[in-house]
Formats: sequence, structure tokens, C-alpha cells
Amino acid sequence: MNRLRPDIIVRSPNGTTQLSVEIKALAGRSEDWAIEFRGNLMEYDALPDSRFFLLAMPDYFYLWAGTPPEDAKPDYRVSAKAMLKRYMQSRHLKDLDIEDLGGFGLKFLIRAWIFALMGSRLTGDLVGEEYAWLLESGLYESIRSGYIEAEPEYA
Repeated sequence: MNRLRPDIIVRSPNGTTQLSVEIKALAGRSEDWAIEFRGNLMEYDALPDSRFFLLAMPDYFYLWAGTPPEDAKPDYRVSAKAMLKRYMQSRHLKDLDIEDLGGFGLKFLIRAWIFALMGSRLTGDLVGEEYAWLLESGLYESIRSGYIEAEPEYA
């Protein structure tokens, strides 16, 4: 059986899987829906062992740290619009809402956001409140200077 893969896998510089990201262009889903979705991925062994799992949707990012049970609430729920607003202000996207991007556009933005995050220098005194979760969770430190292993779009 072919094992399903997340949309994005982020590895630390030494190659250890730190973050698995599943991207769904589905807005308006509840936290309970996100919990059930993650639980289904776990049930079907569709998540690699990783330190963090991020379910990214147009309205919210849900982050789980470690390997909590299938029905565990996310450790963090943050506004996707707050995280991606810088990218939505580009000349080509400024007149669109994030929900209008569709799956491919959302994947592109999230890859760009993660790539920028890995190369940044965030510290507690330099980040705004909307970014504090990255430091508090340990996610930022675990992926800093790492690399993205993306699932090919067309295989």
C-alpha cells in the first residue's frame, strides 16, 4: 500500500522530520472538524512521525505538538489571514480574499511562509502577538535553518 504523504514536510538541518503540514482549501470548518480530520489521518497511518503537525486552511492554522491522541484538541489555533497577510498584499493578490485562492494558491502561499520562517531570526522581543505561538510552541526553533520536502504536485 502506498503511504499517503502530507503536502509539506519540514526537516531540521540534520534531516529529522520536524513538521508535517496538510493544506486544505476549506474555510469555515470547526475545530471539531479539524480534530476529526487529524484523527482520520492518524487512523490510516497517513502522518509521518514528526514533532509538529499543522493543518492549514484559509481561515485558521491548527497546530499539534508531539503525538497526542487522535481526539486531542490542537495546541494552537491561529488566524491564517494574520500569518499570510504579507503575502496577500502583493500586486497580484491584493484584490483577492484568501478563500479565493483555491488549493494550489494556498499551498504556494503556505510554502512561501514556511520558507521565509525557516530563514528568519525571530525572538520574543521582535515578534508581534500573532507570531508568539511560533516561539511558545517550539515550532520556530525546530524548523529554523531546515528545509522543505514538498510533495510533488504532479506525479
